Amino acid sequence: MRTRYLLEITVFITGAVVMILELSGSRVLGPYFGNSVYIWTSLIGIILGSLSVGYWCGGRLADKHPSFEFLAMIILGAAVCVGLITIGKEVVLQLIKQAIWDMRIASVVSTIVLFGPPGI
Repeated sequence: MRTRYLLEITVFITGAVVMILELSGSRVLGPYFGNSVYIWTSLIGIILGSLSVGYWCGGRLADKHPSFEFLAMIILGAAVCVGLITIGKEVVLQLIKQAIWDMRIASVVSTIVLFGPPGI
């Protein structure tokens, strides 16, 4: 009974964390690129795209390594990526803002770099 709903609870919590990451992404990108439709479009598009890649890779990995321990390692990797966002966001965003003048492209590149890996 203890492990019966463990996978469902894990999926629910990680899905909520991805939604929180997406919503807080506008606060991360906003000071550098404004809070415009370009920011939201890049966040929604990149998060959905990275989730699709993650579902595909995760399905292949789950077929090869069907265990809760391997799933926990994947979730730990995503948590480390989220932690790295908080540490390196200022440097990454400043570099991208200086290198790319078009705000639309810069917001997409920033979203890919910062939010793509934990989304996957």
